[in-house]
Amino acid sequence: MAMSVEDFCDTSATPGRHYRFRFLTFNLANSQQLQSSDAIQGLFGQPLERSLASPLSDGSDPDAIFVSFPESCLDIASLSEQLGTIFPRCRLQAQSAAAESKQTKSTKVRALIEEVAARHSGDMQTLLIHDDARFQEDAATIFGLLTDVTVAGVRVPNPKKSFVGQGVAESGGARFGFIGAHFPITQLAALLDSEDLRTRAAKAEGSTLQAAKRLLAAGLRSVLRTAASTMSVDGNTVLFLQGDLNSRTLLEGSRCKDVLLEVFKDRPLQRAIQRGLELPSGRWHEVGAGSSESLRAAALPVTYKFQPNPAEASALDEALRIGDVLEEASKARLFPNAPSGEQGVHVPEKYRETMVDAEEACSRWGLAFKKSAFRPFRFPACPDRMIYWAADSLNERMSWELPQGGYQVNFEQLGSDHKPVWLDLSLHIAPPLERAASPEKEREGEVEDLDDFDSLPGEGAGTSQPSTAPPLHPTSVGSVMSWWARCRPNLRPGRDWNWTPDRDAADCEICDVPFSLLRRRHHCRHCGRCVCDGCSPVDGWRCIPEVDPARPSRLCLDCAPAERSSASAYPSGGTRV
Repeated sequence: MAMSVEDFCDTSATPGRHYRFRFLTFNLANSQQLQSSDAIQGLFGQPLERSLASPLSDGSDPDAIFVSFPESCLDIASLSEQLGTIFPRCRLQAQSAAAESKQTKSTKVRALIEEVAARHSGDMQTLLIHDDARFQEDAATIFGLLTDVTVAGVRVPNPKKSFVGQGVAESGGARFGFIGAHFPITQLAALLDSEDLRTRAAKAEGSTLQAAKRLLAAGLRSVLRTAASTMSVDGNTVLFLQGDLNSRTLLEGSRCKDVLLEVFKDRPLQRAIQRGLELPSGRWHEVGAGSSESLRAAALPVTYKFQPNPAEASALDEALRIGDVLEEASKARLFPNAPSGEQGVHVPEKYRETMVDAEEACSRWGLAFKKSAFRPFRFPACPDRMIYWAADSLNERMSWELPQGGYQVNFEQLGSDHKPVWLDLSLHIAPPLERAASPEKEREGEVEDLDDFDSLPGEGAGTSQPSTAPPLHPTSVGSVMSWWARCRPNLRPGRDWNWTPDRDAADCEICDVPFSLLRRRHHCRHCGRCVCDGCSPVDGWRCIPEVDPARPSRLCLDCAPAERSSASAYPSGGTRV
């Protein structure tokens, strides 16, 4: 019997293991107002304890609850004891980066410095609550410091940045690492203050974005390296990382980008993050993205930077998105003659201009904005996130259900310039495929039943808009079918679809130049992005065995070899799609 796409994505129709999790992260900003857990609200005005203990939307209880408090001055041990009466059959593990740091210092002087830093800047604290009958402790504490500023080799509290967490495992099931983190910001803030020297970005993204991505990638690598050495991360391990990851909004021309999302999309950078580590091939992913649309920066909720105690209550009837700020700014142009900046170029003054244009709305929403002391890194952003790492072979078998549709932000919470972020999710891990693990064998098996599926998204007859791409040449059909066989596993829920439909690509995904009748859409046969002809020149094409071993396939600038041979080295009959 033929299988439909709906059947393929229905997790209840396939065997496997199901897990239900609840996440909460809240940067307390070392606020004296938030020294007690009684001052931290749950969702919908409920007490924190009640929100943590409430069942999921389907009436079931979470298998694990993970809470992280960056810049905290709470007594996390007391909170753990208090919650122990609410979760009598669960194991509660409270962790403190300050306590872990003090234990690992070789001298009393360094330990004293770390203790003073924690009191001055706040502590990175986590609390893991899990079903003791299902999960067992899998490893020692996962802990590391992330250098922000150093003076004479000593980390300066600005505030103290670190990550701390714990690993658990299910007998015969998956292994999970729950890690809370507070990433550095000083270097990123200085980077955003600087003018981008690049004035043209026709062939690559702006240098500011690339440098910002590398800063976040360094933090992700530190977490991954420490976790790998602590809990022996393998192909059956999922690492959850949440907290203040200090991702920022970048304005480039008329578009906005989120640094962390751009890291996820950068496959060479993802490979560099785990290069040299004894790990299976894997990637970092966004947990809270319920669809491809929510992977855009404009769709992310604003969790920073708010007034800790505004004079008037913020008028937020629904979630505030980064795109809402940009939309308000576009309605009132106070600088009509000011240059908007070229696409792909970072201009620091653009951030202040945008905030001035949207100043009235920002004040109504409770966003913090001081004209005299504004810096680009204080532009509204979504730094408080939940992400995960998994081996590619495991991620292909993972599917997610987000009962609440994604992140839930409690905009009513006061006392900090961040807002608490909640996330409920259900994870399904399908059993391993029975066929051989050989990639060639898998591709051969998948080609046999292509007729059970529709044509490529955005290029079939069922699309809402006619495709602007040229018709496929008969000799290129085999190439498309081979590519479709390779990408078919991406239909699984929770996987990032890596072929951008024409209808979703108004601009080139590399140079951001709008498509038109003269500037045609093309697709890179490696990453699937929709690019223009200039960002996929013929001298970068090469043969890809799984696409077409006989002729070169189109590649974008990011995926082409570092040293491309000349165009004459390739046959002239390449597939131009």
